[in-house]
Amino acid sequence: MENRKSKLENRTKITLALLAVALIASLAFSAGYAIANLKVPILQNSLTLDQQSLEALSLTTAIGTSNTSTSCAILESGLGSLNQQLQTLNTEINAAQTDTTYAQDYQNIVNQFAYTRLDYWLLAQRIGTQCHNAILNVLMLYPQNGCSNCVYEGEELSYLEQQSNYTLVATVLNANINISPVQAIDKMYNVTDYPTLIINENNTYVGYENTAQLKNTLCQYDPKFNLCK
Repeated sequence: MENRKSKLENRTKITLALLAVALIASLAFSAGYAIANLKVPILQNSLTLDQQSLEALSLTTAIGTSNTSTSCAILESGLGSLNQQLQTLNTEINAAQTDTTYAQDYQNIVNQFAYTRLDYWLLAQRIGTQCHNAILNVLMLYPQNGCSNCVYEGEELSYLEQQSNYTLVATVLNANINISPVQAIDKMYNVTDYPTLIINENNTYVGYENTAQLKNTLCQYDPKFNLCK
């Protein structure tokens, strides 16, 4: 009798343990599902706010009646602030890749963000021209699968941006993303190797350079750049 009772108790314990494991797994899955579900709207909200900031700066540029040093300083400051916002969002997007359930929603945000980065790049060029080339504007293209030195080149550009007090405006973009403006840029500038830098819209430079080398290259195209003085 005691052995039978002991066996029943053991079976009950095993059953309860299995149920507990199943419950924990279910809760973990539900939590993961909820977290993944939250990522998309949070990223979308951040992207919407950045797009609104971009539109506001673009409107300020369009209605400006004077290209004085004061107005240009305001525009350049706005570009620098927006650049930092976009860099933060870029980090969040890269860190928040979701599972297949939200793959399409996530890709939509990636595509929208690419359009926003391109709009920012074009606005920076417009402000640079409007303010007599006070800004050095650089678009860096890298391949979707990465390249050995692309990350380092992006870091070099980011460092020089900070050193220049954001009079260097660098936009880093995936050259293989499936949106028509990026594909057009690839063809217009004959982008085949990476990293490729497009400097002030008219000049193209291919290959990795360290900080000192990159600074020298940028100064060849824009001697007025404040880090070249």
